[in-house]
Amino acid sequence: MLITKSKPSPGPVPAQAQESGEHRQLLDAAWYALDGLQPSVSEAMQCDSALTFAEMAATGRGRLALRWVQSIVGVFKLRRATLAGSQMRA
Repeated sequence: MLITKSKPSPGPVPAQAQESGEHRQLLDAAWYALDGLQPSVSEAMQCDSALTFAEMAATGRGRLALRWVQSIVGVFKLRRATLAGSQMRA
């Protein structure tokens, strides 16, 4: 039986790694801004978060990140509603 070493897969191309990092940075900014819109946060922070959302909505990449966050929030809302419905039946 002949055992051969497999070649390690190449890592991401530098441009892909940079794009992935930029996308992650946009997602982090979107989540941070979303946290800043909570009613328990100061009015100044809520205004700052609203401005962050407006700036993100002005770019294509920002809109893409906001759509991603909106999808994730939708999943959690659906999960919360499903859990609440199952608790009501019990």
